[in-house]
Amino acid sequence: MKTRSPRALVTGLMWLQQGEGGGSLRHTCEQGDGLSRYGWVMHDGENFGVQEIRDGDLLLKTEFVKRPGGEHGGDWSWRVTARMEGTGSPAPLLSLFFYVATDGQGTLEPHLENKTRLAAVTGTSEELGDFTLTFLRPTVESGEDPKYASYNYLDAASPGLHRLTEVVRSSLSNRFVFAPRGKSRRRFFAVDAFRGLPEAAGEPPRGRLLLHQVTLEPPGTVEVAFESGSVRRFAQAALSDMLGGMGYFHGRSLVQSPLQERPGFHQLLLARWDPALSREARAKRLFPRLRAWYNWYNQTQAGPLPLTFRWRGRDPNPERFLNPKTLASGLDDYPRASHPSPEERHLDLRCWMALASRALTPGRPPPAPQLLLRPDSPRLPAVLATMRSERQLWTPFGLRSLARDSPLYMQRNTEHDPPYWRGPIWRERAAEIYRELRHNLMANLDSTGRGQGCHPFAGWSALVVLVMAEDY
Repeated sequence: MKTRSPRALVTGLMWLQQGEGGGSLRHTCEQGDGLSRYGWVMHDGENFGVQEIRDGDLLLKTEFVKRPGGEHGGDWSWRVTARMEGTGSPAPLLSLFFYVATDGQGTLEPHLENKTRLAAVTGTSEELGDFTLTFLRPTVESGEDPKYASYNYLDAASPGLHRLTEVVRSSLSNRFVFAPRGKSRRRFFAVDAFRGLPEAAGEPPRGRLLLHQVTLEPPGTVEVAFESGSVRRFAQAALSDMLGGMGYFHGRSLVQSPLQERPGFHQLLLARWDPALSREARAKRLFPRLRAWYNWYNQTQAGPLPLTFRWRGRDPNPERFLNPKTLASGLDDYPRASHPSPEERHLDLRCWMALASRALTPGRPPPAPQLLLRPDSPRLPAVLATMRSERQLWTPFGLRSLARDSPLYMQRNTEHDPPYWRGPIWRERAAEIYRELRHNLMANLDSTGRGQGCHPFAGWSALVVLVMAEDY
């Protein structure tokens, strides 16, 4: 992959099926390689592409997607998936060579783990500015579980992009051993020391080559992520401006305003930056209020028997409504008993009270994980089946707020009271709007991005950093 420039940074992939004598190193599309199939199966010319390659029993799929932004074109990620067909056990070893090279201009700086694994490359070039290229660890094809692999790394002077294959081939050595725990040990070829090409002796290098070799037993998936430094610098500047503008004030000041206070939305960013301070401050202020809220519900919404609860305020006159509303619950017209009485027991309220009790008990874990059913819960299959059933909750646009087979589905409560929690989907075009709005905020603020009023005023505006990280 490269930009539209004659001296651009170049990234690419080579691969080698390990075998006796080293096998054949694949790189560029050569007629003599005898590949049975290769080519792009999806591509839009700009933002994404999917390529499939078949080399004997090896199936390779490369995928890339770009995200525009910043001053230098944006970011991209690249995923390579490898699997074998028609082979016995153990599967033959496969080496994937991910490289990044300069040609005439630009700098590269490797970042190593354990002296053999190239974890990332940082650099700069005229077209891309500052950038970071990150090599993630391989995973199994079906998920995110880590996969055993051996790593090798090459740092060499480049005689030119057209000779990168020769550089890699001349640096291969079979002194390395693939040794997963509990399995047999196998030798394999890997990049070692590069001493130069004989025919290029005396020629000055045209650039630098950094190569990350991953040797594994297919199937497996490896991902590479490219991040533009211009976007990162923008986030750093926004965060720094917000932190640098924080102040401490005491005493009183009279401010003429129709609002009693200004919401501290900028504290969301500060909470991510200093989470310990944020959690402590919130807990000290929240706990007494949460306890008061809990006691209020426990007293005002209690049922006639101990530890029972019912929502109050339901109109007992059944002639006024199709189904009396339960405004206190927040689910105003969600179907309840048709004739309110002191004998009602509302399970949703009891569950909320139980959850609040656990949250307020000292030494208990945070309540969020307990909102979900356990994976081994016997109720989970029925819940998932109800969610997935098109006759009940499932639609192509989201989940209905009430099952389709309910007698009150999409029924009006009164002539002037249309259904609210009786079927409508509370989503609209949220996903599409979210993507577009996030991109617009990262690229600019409003139409020009120019601040108004007092300058600098980076508190709320700096929240774009959380939008960029999708940390809400």
